Amino acid sequence: MKYMVVPEFPKRLGALPPAQIAQLTRVLQTIQSASAESVLSDLSQFGVQSLENDLYVVSAGSLRIFFSFGEDQNNRYILLVDIASFGSSSMTANRRSPQSNPRLNPTINSRINPYVNSRLNPLVNGRINPLVNGRLNPLVNGGLNPLVNGRLNPLVNGKINPLVNGRVNPLVNAKINPSLNGKYPGPYMYDLGLRNTGFIVSGIDGVILLFNESLSRIGLGVKNAIDGYTLFDTNNQWIGQLVPDGQGGYLQYDKSNRWVGIVA
Repeated sequence: MKYMVVPEFPKRLGALPPAQIAQLTRVLQTIQSASAESVLSDLSQFGVQSLENDLYVVSAGSLRIFFSFGEDQNNRYILLVDIASFGSSSMTANRRSPQSNPRLNPTINSRINPYVNSRLNPLVNGRINPLVNGRLNPLVNGGLNPLVNGRLNPLVNGKINPLVNGRVNPLVNAKINPSLNGKYPGPYMYDLGLRNTGFIVSGIDGVILLFNESLSRIGLGVKNAIDGYTLFDTNNQWIGQLVPDGQGGYLQYDKSNRWVGIVA
C-alpha cells in the first residue's frame, strides 16, 4: 500500500536515534507490503489503535506513528501525519520527571512516600480518604460528580470536551502536545515504576483532562476540598483521586485507596 507524508513529517526524523529509525523503517515496510484491506491487520504486530477524528497510531517500540487514510484517483493510501518518541522524549526528559529528579522520586524522597509519610496515606489519614470524608466522595457529594453536575461532564459542557474545544485537544493544539512542544510543563503521570503513562491538560473551573501517550483522553479530574482531584474515566465513572504531595505534585490512588502512581 502506498503512503504519503505531511510536509512537517520529515522534519521530525532528524531527532530520532538510529534504533528508532530502524523501528520506523519496519513499519513503513509493513505498510508497503500490505494491501488496503489488510494494512490495519498487518500493523497490529506492532500495536495499532484507532483515535478520534479518523486518526490511528502505531506503537513501534518507543515510537508512536500517527496516520490517517486518504484516497487518490480511487486508490487508498496512508497519510503519515506525526511521529512521537516516548522513553527519550520531552515527557521523560522533562525536569519534572522522577527518573531524573530525586526530589520527585518517592523511593528516594520519603516525604512523598505514603508508606513512610502517613499524612499522605488515605488508609491512615481519614481526612484524605473518600470512604471516610464524604466531601471527597462523588457518590456522596454530587458537586464532584459529572453524572450529577453537568458543568463537569464533557458530554454536556463543550468547553471541557476535546472533540468540541480544540484548545484542550493535543491533537489540534500543538502547544499542549508534548511530542510537538518539548517545553510543555505538564504535569505528567507516572506509574510506580516511574514509567510515563500520560500527561494532564488544564481545563476550566477546576477541571483537568487526562491523556495517555497516544494523545487519547483517558479521563478527567475535578478539584476537591483538599486541593487534590477526584478522578473519573471517560464514562464519568469514579476511579480514584490525586492527593497533593506538598511539593507541587500528587500521589494517585484508586477508589480503594491503593497507591497506583504519581503526578509531577
